[in-house]
Amino acid sequence: MQAFRYFVLNRAAKLFYRNSSSNAKNTPLVKVVSDKEGIRVFFKYFDHYFKLERPKDEKLAETLNRIKLRAELHHKKEIIRQYYSASGSSVQNDMTKEIDVSLLQNDSIVDSNMPNIEAWSQASALSVGDIIYEVSYNPPTVKNLSLPEFIISECAVRPHFIFECASLHESTFTWYRSVEENSINRLINNDILEENGKYWKKVHEGYIYFPCAEDIGCYLRVVCTPKQDGRTGLNSSAESKTVVEAVPDKFPFEERQENTKSFCEDNSIRCLTYNVLAKMYVEENKFPYSTKKARDPYYRKQILLKELIGYKSDIICLQEVEDRVFERDLEPILNLKGYSGYYTKKGGHRYEGVATFFRTSKFRFKRKYDILLNRVVKEKHIYGELFSKVAGNLKDMNKLLSQNTVLQLLLLEHIHQPGYELLVANTHLYSNKDSPEVRLIQAAVCTAFIEHMVVRKVILRFLF
Repeated sequence: MQAFRYFVLNRAAKLFYRNSSSNAKNTPLVKVVSDKEGIRVFFKYFDHYFKLERPKDEKLAETLNRIKLRAELHHKKEIIRQYYSASGSSVQNDMTKEIDVSLLQNDSIVDSNMPNIEAWSQASALSVGDIIYEVSYNPPTVKNLSLPEFIISECAVRPHFIFECASLHESTFTWYRSVEENSINRLINNDILEENGKYWKKVHEGYIYFPCAEDIGCYLRVVCTPKQDGRTGLNSSAESKTVVEAVPDKFPFEERQENTKSFCEDNSIRCLTYNVLAKMYVEENKFPYSTKKARDPYYRKQILLKELIGYKSDIICLQEVEDRVFERDLEPILNLKGYSGYYTKKGGHRYEGVATFFRTSKFRFKRKYDILLNRVVKEKHIYGELFSKVAGNLKDMNKLLSQNTVLQLLLLEHIHQPGYELLVANTHLYSNKDSPEVRLIQAAVCTAFIEHMVVRKVILRFLF
């Protein structure tokens, strides 16, 4: 674990140094990142990369002293390397030279008794010997940026990224399509980006892009500008490894969508439920008949979203939804199509759960309930009778209580029929051919809870 952490820090540091070399002011930078565990300091001292991890509440003096010792050690090593090209006395004098290290706030030295978290957050510069570094505290950074290996026209695509101190909602994304050099004279100059002999035409601004017919056979490029709280970091870019593919003439699900070419009327509701199959369950031994491309999670997401959108449903209930897929794929893309959604993660250490979306032009959100079945089943005023019937079967009860199944309830109000409310229930029941009765009990638990909520709602209306 320690070796992996060192690898990540080393990679992050080199990325920072490479990006900071493009600084227009050509000013040496020291990057400081604070998190729950402490602070991390990155800077380059001559040809040596410094990376320090220090506690937040440690006195600044301790951190500066460590920087001083490491700088002096590096200095001595450099002097030894130059020994044969300098006189002995000159080397001896340089070997005993002390390097002063201090943290500055404008022109004043920061109090070394301050804790790190306070000192670095207000500092403007770090002085190490004769070098003055500009302090960049929690700069918005793109640590990794890439595009899917497979990109299909007419299907939503988004970049895959790792941010540090940056917000997805504040950051900007600009998309480009590769163009031939002999065609750039026909294009507006402001829309053309040239880099390393390649030419790119600007085609879109935004996190999500829907490749069109003109993109087929071309590469895509995305440029991300990370931002957070009014601060802007250095641009990062990524190119697709393959060209955009033409969408197949017809996907199998498009035959079903012949019946859903338009949204239904206000007095009816179309509901879609779909198990999206979480990435952790897509194993080759479980799907030996599928190609590697068909199992690729980024390829699957593009096709999945095209299918979900094409049914033009009023309500969409999804199972096996990973939290990151909800946040970065489903929610932003379905929002563009007029849906609002809510996510409920399973209990325990699972990283998937259920998600429900509804058309905001038809429904108004009122309330959300998240129920963990193995907890709520112990509520005797709701499940007394059911519990007494199954309590004698120790095997079933143990299996039931060990599951982290959730029930998500959304209470919606019909916009065009005020006062008409809809309670949407979404769950993913336990499935095992050796214990089918557990699934049946879970279904009974869900039904009983829904009935309890409906009855309570009627009573509340009657009272008020």
